[in-house]
Amino acid sequence: MPRVGTVHILDGSTDDPAPSVVHMEPEVWVLLASGRIDWATAHSRGLVSASGPRADLSGVLPLVDVSEPQEPGSE
Repeated sequence: MPRVGTVHILDGSTDDPAPSVVHMEPEVWVLLASGRIDWATAHSRGLVSASGPRADLSGVLPLVDVSEPQEPGSE
């Protein structure tokens, strides 16, 4: 499968002998990063393939939560 891109999102060496690898479609990353789907749901639905000791990204996602739109000025 050709890659759309590669992203290093956690601190640490990219030369780690046991890297954690996560594969997903770009659209899935946008849903995860924006909080429109959670990690457990995406993983259980087979939208994410993850392996390695740091492959569970549930602790760092979403980056921005837009799952519930807010009224302007309600921050």
